[in-house]
Amino acid sequence: MQKLIKIQITLNQELCISCGVCSALHSKAFEPDSKTNKYKVTPKYQVIKVTQQELEQLQQVAQACPVQAIKIKIIKNGNVN
Repeated sequence: MQKLIKIQITLNQELCISCGVCSALHSKAFEPDSKTNKYKVTPKYQVIKVTQQELEQLQQVAQACPVQAIKIKIIKNGNVN
């Protein structure tokens, strides 16, 4: 059984330039926001438990963002570290 890691994903829409890299790389976690015409984290992925492999994929998405608008925080014991 794989250990699941609880994470919180945020996307700063003020920084977002609507390039779509996040959604292209991980369409389950990121989607267009019809109100702002920028991207946002899908509700399911705002706080979620993921495998180490998926965490690494999401970290790669965050690194691929040209304006570094995506942040991923690991949550331990109810605290965000």
